[in-house]
Amino acid sequence: MDAWNFLDEVTAMEVALEWEREMKRVMEESLWGDEMALQDKLQERSTLMADKERMVADIEIKKKLIDDFMVFMEAIENNDLEKVQKFDEKALMDAVVTMINGDGSYGGNSGGFD
Repeated sequence: MDAWNFLDEVTAMEVALEWEREMKRVMEESLWGDEMALQDKLQERSTLMADKERMVADIEIKKKLIDDFMVFMEAIENNDLEKVQKFDEKALMDAVVTMINGDGSYGGNSGGFD
């Protein structure tokens, strides 16, 4: 192998090495971007899950409010004074007003028979 062939091979290897370094840099940048996108999606998922939990809790509170009110109405229809007297109308009205105002965070107190 003469000096010119050796020099050509070294130059070719340097070019290949530089190409590999550039490809590594591009792939690392792509990985960084993908990791950032993944973090964004994980944060979005976490937010959506928390929103879902709040909505489900609000629905459960509203169901309890309606169920308690129906028990109260049945007690009135059946003249069951004991159940009627146990019913907390003020708490029920407070819960309804809070719900209507759209606050949604009425501390789990649905009024009625707690």
